[in-house]
Amino acid sequence: MKYTVNTKEFLNVVKNADVYTSRGKRNKKLQNIDLVFENNRIIIRSSNHSEWFEGYVFPTIAEISDSVSLVVNVKSLISVLKNVNIEVIDVFPRDTDLVISWENKEIVLPSIEDDTISFNPPKYKEFGGVTVNAKELAKHLNRVVFAVNPKELRIPLQGVNIELHHDNITFVATDGYRLSYTQLFNPDVFGDSTENVSVLLPKDAVTRLLKLLRKTEEVKIVFCDVYTKIVTSQFQVVITNVMGTFPTWGPIADAARSGNKVIEVKAKVLKEAISLIRSLDSDGGAVMSIARQKVSLSTFDKGGPTLNLDVDIINTREDIKVGFNTKFLLDFLKIVLKENKNAVVKLVMDTPKRALFAQVVDTPEWGYVFMPKEIRNW
Repeated sequence: MKYTVNTKEFLNVVKNADVYTSRGKRNKKLQNIDLVFENNRIIIRSSNHSEWFEGYVFPTIAEISDSVSLVVNVKSLISVLKNVNIEVIDVFPRDTDLVISWENKEIVLPSIEDDTISFNPPKYKEFGGVTVNAKELAKHLNRVVFAVNPKELRIPLQGVNIELHHDNITFVATDGYRLSYTQLFNPDVFGDSTENVSVLLPKDAVTRLLKLLRKTEEVKIVFCDVYTKIVTSQFQVVITNVMGTFPTWGPIADAARSGNKVIEVKAKVLKEAISLIRSLDSDGGAVMSIARQKVSLSTFDKGGPTLNLDVDIINTREDIKVGFNTKFLLDFLKIVLKENKNAVVKLVMDTPKRALFAQVVDTPEWGYVFMPKEIRNW
């Protein structure tokens, strides 16, 4: 019984499995992974009690008679693999141990009897799902996940809401002070019960998933009763959904988007200006002023420095001063610039007390709403 595998590929799957083990010092028993040796692959499984990971390694040579399963400590296995300086190794079970051999060397890792965790997810009922490009999925998740506050007491606001409609998937997240939404159109839908399905994925689960999506091409999102399953040719993850109903958000976005004071400015220029103002303001706030067809940014504290902003378009005949939390806009601009360093953003305002709306020009499927900050002593 012997499996010949690429060392780097094997290590990468083990590292991915490690992401789904418990990282806490009090949970060392949960830092174990399960290796299942089958006829044509090695399945590497792990879990943190709310997510279940399953990754696949396809050996160049596989010699086995029966399926064998071993539980080993993931840290020990990673340590061994990092010190292997050869492209191909042999991996195989021997009695109750895991053997890793190359050239004339051999390392034996003892198996562990671990009954503290099940590497198999609970039973669930699948309703159907969608097939999407992995890069597109990652792009849309990145556009919204930053707006989630996992410590929010209102449980439905602790995750990314994914809504499946007949012609699009809508991703939306909010912490009660800001809201980001984006739409992926014309996904490949499968199953019979997928119309108007909505699920909430925890922020931590989305963050872990984004790391896995970097090295795959096609993804199936399978909607289940209380779980969501992500399936690719290289791995699958079962995620426990956040319970609760996501708040109605459409009217909020529509109201913010309908403001009558609009400017367009290069995202890089705006980010640099806001970063400078933020560094000078003790409260992390800023005031945007539009007066006489000119735009300026100043610190929240009256009497602080003011920066004139070089904007591309100003579409308003009325002057306005709007206060806002600089972090809210900077978080949005960071994601914008990761996608496109030359992006131009549109800012929509109405009154100093109404929410602001931000959007990348020529990207109508993505919108961002954030609350103003009350201006005092001005």
